[in-house]
Amino acid sequence: MYQFLQWVATLPVLALIAWKLLWIARHFRQTDVVVVMPEGGFGHTIHGPDVARRLYVGQRTVFVVLSEYQRHNCASSLIWPDISVFFLPLSIGFRASGRAWAFGQTPWLKNVIPPIIFALARWMSGSRIRRSTLMQLYTDIPVNEAYRREIAVIPAHRRHHLAVFRLMDETPAPPPVHLPDKIRQPVVERLARLRNSSDIQERLCALYLRQRGPGDASTFGRDGSTPDEYRAAIQLLVASGYQVLLTGDRILSVELYEEFRGMLLDYRFAKVDRKLFNIFAATEPHIFIGEHGGGSLLPGINRIPRLLVNMFPYYVALPHSWMYYKTVTDETGKMIHFKTLFSKYPYDFELPGMTLHSNTSNELAAAVKAFISDIAHPGPDPYANVLAGLSDNVWIKHLNDARLSPAFVRLFEGS
Repeated sequence: MYQFLQWVATLPVLALIAWKLLWIARHFRQTDVVVVMPEGGFGHTIHGPDVARRLYVGQRTVFVVLSEYQRHNCASSLIWPDISVFFLPLSIGFRASGRAWAFGQTPWLKNVIPPIIFALARWMSGSRIRRSTLMQLYTDIPVNEAYRREIAVIPAHRRHHLAVFRLMDETPAPPPVHLPDKIRQPVVERLARLRNSSDIQERLCALYLRQRGPGDASTFGRDGSTPDEYRAAIQLLVASGYQVLLTGDRILSVELYEEFRGMLLDYRFAKVDRKLFNIFAATEPHIFIGEHGGGSLLPGINRIPRLLVNMFPYYVALPHSWMYYKTVTDETGKMIHFKTLFSKYPYDFELPGMTLHSNTSNELAAAVKAFISDIAHPGPDPYANVLAGLSDNVWIKHLNDARLSPAFVRLFEGS
């Protein structure tokens, strides 16, 4: 029955694609550059447009995302002040019983549609328009020879991320990204009404948590801690005057919501559309705390200070951020030093013979306490010498202002 519904849904999906293509094509007459993203997760819907607007400053750019139902947050198309972003739906669906049901998927369209878009762009613009796929866009990022030699130790298919981060640092920053005022202002007012005291400073903290489904090989081991395990950390944040906005894959329990009386919210208790709430929380907070995933990338564009916890695998890091990684124990239960993990297992997702541990409640609280202290009293990295001694095959060695969380380093002191 399900396969029959999939087949029946193909025709309306094709009709929807045709109508959407015609609507997008209207913009090609006034466009200098068109970029198509046929594949990739949420993170690429953020980095792709941001790279395009930095590479093609002053040029009218259209960025088209080919998107399966529920794969991406289409509300991200609203945040860009200097580039037009469109999501082209490749399937339709609905949510029921806590699950998303998608119909009409036709995988071959991901190969067919980009040439059609480029042909439409060429026809509408008289062939003057520049055409690119997402990976071609990343390849076009200029990398000076000194930095190219520095990151040569990183596997080739991982280097484009470093090129993106370097571009963000070296290219004059375009305007910050936000939801339009007519959307963001009602959210601001709603959050203010929910705070439990009018005396609390208007400070926001986004808390981004991950939980992936079984069989998702690309995120093996990257699930994080539950909201309950963050309770002590949230208490520290609230005591410091932060209203915490929970986003990502996990939802807030009624008990936790009532405990923090409006100082801890997700989209349901804030009564805000989920997609808009997630984008608001990633672009508006004063600080960001999150687990590794696409949702941790957007705050970096607005240079929002980030603490990244439950980081895994070990090669991963983000610039202008504090990193607290997962811990690992051997067969005897002894914790393995992070220097060993960084040097011998940076790209190992399975860690045979070892046990991977998400951050504990005490670790999360210690990481947040150190982060709040560092934000309040900015200064040089106290563990820069430890960072300098790490293996060169991890990102954290090649990114500007990427730090190990002081709490993470102290966890291993004496070992």
